[in-house]
Amino acid sequence: MKIQPRTCQTFRLVATIALPCVTVLLAVAVPAQSVCAQQPAAGSPTAAAAAAPAATARPDVLRELKLTDGRVLRNVVVREVLADGLKVSHPDGGGRIDAGLLPPDIRSRYRLDTPEAAAAAQDRRRQEDAEAQRVLDSQRGYPEIVLMLRRDILEQAAVRRTEMAQCGASACERDRFERSRIAFFDSMLTAVQDAESAGVRPETCLAWTRAALERRLAIGMPAAFARLAWGEPSHIVAESTSSRQEWKYDRGVVSLENGAVVTY
Repeated sequence: MKIQPRTCQTFRLVATIALPCVTVLLAVAVPAQSVCAQQPAAGSPTAAAAAAPAATARPDVLRELKLTDGRVLRNVVVREVLADGLKVSHPDGGGRIDAGLLPPDIRSRYRLDTPEAAAAAQDRRRQEDAEAQRVLDSQRGYPEIVLMLRRDILEQAAVRRTEMAQCGASACERDRFERSRIAFFDSMLTAVQDAESAGVRPETCLAWTRAALERRLAIGMPAAFARLAWGEPSHIVAESTSSRQEWKYDRGVVSLENGAVVTY
């Protein structure tokens, strides 16, 4: 069939309009296909990694969390994973839980059983010790007794750390010891300050302090020192008509008059 000149002109016009459009369509379509080709297949590790942020955006809920100190927490919501513990909330409250109090499976789950986590816990203990030291140094009224108290407590703590290391104490036990040491120090310092304020001589305070550190009682020792020496009594008998009390312990009975030890 012979093509007429007008028809050829029409073909040229259509080609002039259509070819750029095809080029544009190809330019748009090819990237779209390449993007689709780059998407990971469902169920692959890459796909799981891509979906991970959406999954971790929802906080974990631990239906039951048994701590190494015997406490059992329920419906615990993990708000934040810290360098050496977890920040949580639960129906009874919330706050920070140190890694040493968490069971092994939970520590492993949140990567709190690593050397980095142990180093972070050690750094935090150093910060707590530094804070305790700062508070101690701020007590200007009792320089001699406070310095002696600090030295005795630090010496006792060093001996206890060595004993725990030799017997292979767990990280939880060591952490609990460090915390109890700080609490004991704070209570002892308060007892010394109260005694000094009541007019007790520094040397008497020092004798009571050393007796409490050795878990001994002394006649005339205030109730605060007696608690530091023997702990909380299992039972207290108080007479309503007098200021006399009897504190019951497994090892014996301590009698107090006007808040001071009279017999034991």
